[in-house]
Amino acid sequence: MPACPAYRLPYSPTRRCSLLAFVLAVIALTSVSSLFGQQLPPQEPSLHANAAVLRRLNDDFTKQVVPAIERYCLQCHRGADAEAQLDLSDDRTLAAVRQRHQVWNEIARRLGAHEMPPADASQQPTDHEREQIVRWVAEFRRAEAERTAQDPGPNLSHRLSAAEYNYTIRDLTGVDIGPARELPVDPANEAGFDNSGESLTMSPALLQKYFLAAQTVANHLLLLPDGLAFAPHHVITDTDRDKYCVARIVDFYDRHPVDLADYFAASLQISLAHDDDSAASDDDRLVRRYANEK
Repeated sequence: MPACPAYRLPYSPTRRCSLLAFVLAVIALTSVSSLFGQQLPPQEPSLHANAAVLRRLNDDFTKQVVPAIERYCLQCHRGADAEAQLDLSDDRTLAAVRQRHQVWNEIARRLGAHEMPPADASQQPTDHEREQIVRWVAEFRRAEAERTAQDPGPNLSHRLSAAEYNYTIRDLTGVDIGPARELPVDPANEAGFDNSGESLTMSPALLQKYFLAAQTVANHLLLLPDGLAFAPHHVITDTDRDKYCVARIVDFYDRHPVDLADYFAASLQISLAHDDDSAASDDDRLVRRYANEK
């Protein structure tokens, strides 16, 4: 099978080290940036929510929700020894609830389904109290969705995924090297995507693997008389370089086939036309040819 043609770069005496540095820099900049990107503060949400709705929700929370939680829930869900590790003792403000949307959504679901408090609890909320809490959670979540409608969330920069890294190296070198084959499988986020900033985290061990992948790319580098190129296989020894050069010659002839049928036909015609002269020596034929031309 013919080798893939290499991608050439303009030759420069300073490109030997700079190219390797470039490859390594690409890896470093597209990977370790995630270490800092995940620390970016969240953007300030747009202030277009109905302030009156938030004030009413705050009043209802203080007058209805907090007393019900204290009466029916804190007996089991307080402190370090809270049941199911659910501590509700600090959820006394909207700001605290805002940080735990999923927890409060689960509270509303269990209250509405009469799963909590458990059947053997000393006190049970009335249906009206359950309905108040469930309705308040739904209204609060809706108000929060409107308040943060223009907020995309934290702006997380992230490293290249394994697939993105392979495609990037292929575009840069013109050769499908596939250096990310030794990298671990990228995790997916809750939505199933494996190229989001929240899932593409970085660890020292993974960073080391990216540098090893960059070294794999450098091992495909060729120094040719007319410039630089990348081979589809490792080029470490002179034998590897000979293999690459021979593959280029084979690839050239594969791309430019020569049909010899016409040449063979012409040779046969010439041979038949001179059958009567076949017994003569080469010298005699040359003499007669020279005499005829004269």
